[in-house]
Amino acid sequence: MKKSMVKIIYGMAAIAGLTGFFVSAALVFEFFGSAFAMTDALCARGGVNSCMEVSVSVYAALRDIPLMGDLPIAAAGMVLYGFCAFLFIKFTISKKEERDMETEYALAFVLSFTAAVADLGLLGVS
Repeated sequence: MKKSMVKIIYGMAAIAGLTGFFVSAALVFEFFGSAFAMTDALCARGGVNSCMEVSVSVYAALRDIPLMGDLPIAAAGMVLYGFCAFLFIKFTISKKEERDMETEYALAFVLSFTAAVADLGLLGVS
């Protein structure tokens, strides 16, 4: 595959990671009750705030963690998607050859696969 095509694919993956990061951030803000205009724009469709419905779900948080209280699951998504976006942005602007980045590719694959499995699991229980 041509190097320019690979860079385009990494750029698209970075955009997907950033999108996941911002959606997760919107869910975290909604969980803590500090929604803002972006959250309302993302979540309010047809008079129903879907982010609010997600934030009150029994699966929305790990409950009663000592010294922390409730920890929203979306915070883990925010970290995971943010890290994936960082890796793919790094791949996009990297000057290294592909063969020199095998460890980074493996890490990105494992994180992306983990995120996909977690999303499917949460979709299944919702």
